[in-house]
Amino acid sequence: MWKSWGIEPDAVVGHSVAAVAAAQVAGVLSLEQAMRMVHERGRLMQSRSGQGKMAAVGLSWEEAQRAISGYGNRLSVAAGNSPHSTVISGESEALSEVVKSLE
Repeated sequence: MWKSWGIEPDAVVGHSVAAVAAAQVAGVLSLEQAMRMVHERGRLMQSRSGQGKMAAVGLSWEEAQRAISGYGNRLSVAAGNSPHSTVISGESEALSEVVKSLE
């Protein structure tokens, strides 16, 4: 839509599926390639369901690291979405404990 208005970005970025959209807008992937990548990503993620969980928390990266520090390799900081929004992931039970302690 933006291109139809004559708007051409100098740079594009994205997180998760939006990274695929950014690659397509940047010309790295064709629309068909991007659609295939999103489809395959979804298929792979669905096949791995039940192996763990993720939770978005209102913490900085550093605060999230401290929150999971006692869990060793059972939990990790998966993504920093913003200065005050982070995703933690890992074993379901350990993640539930951390989320409950943060509530």
